[in-house]
Amino acid sequence: VDEADLLNGTPVLDIKPYIPMADAFPDAKAGWVEEQVGDLWTVEMSDDFSAQHRWIVEHSDFDLESFAQVQLSRGNFSKDVFDSSRRRLTVDTSAHTGVLAYRTFRIHFSYDEPARCVLLQRIGSGYSAEDLKLGAEDKYGDKDLHRAFNLNFK
Repeated sequence: VDEADLLNGTPVLDIKPYIPMADAFPDAKAGWVEEQVGDLWTVEMSDDFSAQHRWIVEHSDFDLESFAQVQLSRGNFSKDVFDSSRRRLTVDTSAHTGVLAYRTFRIHFSYDEPARCVLLQRIGSGYSAEDLKLGAEDKYGDKDLHRAFNLNFK
């Protein structure tokens, strides 16, 4: 902090606007940021995605659909809605598909650029079979959830 009139030990608050597309509460309001909407894309769910999402909601506090809606529906956070510099997102522009990471789950989607539409196709585990072996370290405490998910959705 430069040119601040503070004594040693004075607390400094780092206040930033709350931005739903980048944070964890997608229904929150963001004041002036709301006015910067840009072009919106429609986000639809396949039957497979819907079934997987319902199962995850029943077995955890994760809401992958809301997260995907927020992350993939707004075009104002980047020149390109599928900006590859975003860490959570990988896109194959030739196949018009992508994968969006939500914690240790992966949301697979396809998109139609002229129609500005995203189809959430399915959910996958971010863990490999080796990662999910019993006795493996469970840093996030969610491997039992992934094992059960994989058993239900092979």
